Order: sequence, then C-alpha cells, then structure tokens
Amino acid sequence: MVALVVAVLAVVVVWGRIHVTPKAVVHPMAVMHPKAAGHKPPAPSVPATNPLTGVGASPRGPVVAVKLDDTAAGRPSLGLEKADVIYIEEAEGGLSRMLAVYASARALR
Repeated sequence: MVALVVAVLAVVVVWGRIHVTPKAVVHPMAVMHPKAAGHKPPAPSVPATNPLTGVGASPRGPVVAVKLDDTAAGRPSLGLEKADVIYIEEAEGGLSRMLAVYASARALR
C-alpha cells in the first residue's frame, strides 16, 4: 500500500515538472465584451414609443391620472377619448370607478 502511494506521488511530481500549461492566445477574430474593450454600446436604432399606448413618441411632461365616477349620476364622462389608458376598478357597494391616464394629450390654455 505504501509503495502504491509513493508511486502515485512520484508520477504526480514528474508530470508536474514536464507538463507545461499552455498560455492563453487571443484569436485574431475574437470579439471582446464591450466593458472589457472600453467601447460604448451602440445607440438603439428603435425609436422610443409611448409606454402607455405603444404608438407614437414617448410622452413629454407630466402624466395625469383622474378618477371618475362610473354611475348614472356621473355620466356623461367627457374627454375619455383623449385618455391613453382607462382602468375600471370595483369600488364599494358593487359600484365601479374609472381611472383615466393622460400623457399624450395636453390641456388647452
């Protein structure tokens, strides 16, 4: 048993002395990671779109949300056609409310 351990150790020592670890070579066509190369990533070629509607340019300025009553007494609700998004949520007593989000349309001055 001891002879086997000595033989294995001898092989490991001899192998370590004659075996040379190859150096890393960079292939001439290799592509480096942008951060490693110090380059900035290219600007996206896709134009920015409105995150609320998916159509048109991104809204500039404030986004306004208005909660509206959705009962017979609160109708007609004017200006809903200009809203980018309308959420309908259940309120108390089985009634519903609307939340109209405006980002693209601007108020008249």
